[in-house]
Amino acid sequence: MKTREFGNKYKMKMEIDFFEILRLTESCFGNSTGVGMGFIAKVTNRYDSFSKQEQEQIFKMLCGLKRFTRNTYDERLLARYNPDNQYMVETKNEGALSAFKYKDVYHVNHDWRIFQDEIVKIEKI
Repeated sequence: MKTREFGNKYKMKMEIDFFEILRLTESCFGNSTGVGMGFIAKVTNRYDSFSKQEQEQIFKMLCGLKRFTRNTYDERLLARYNPDNQYMVETKNEGALSAFKYKDVYHVNHDWRIFQDEIVKIEKI
């Protein structure tokens, strides 16, 4: 199913299973193209939609790829799925948020970081 959007860009939705996500993540890791980095950002943002077991499988796979890290997208993905890097951060305006730490800054997902002056309390999960 294709829908036309802004000139020559096409948008296609498809269902893929967990093992296909693993394989695509592995293929995109260390890839500095826009498509590769875009997919890595999406997997980073989908952390909460995976079960604990699936999160562990993703992290184990990423540990094998760590030497191929080439950009901040890869580094953030590793930080998001590291089980020792999970926090509950209470903020002034948003309440309690599940977060991860990357370069001394707490992030909710790939694009959303929590500013230090908004943090009320941090608890390691």
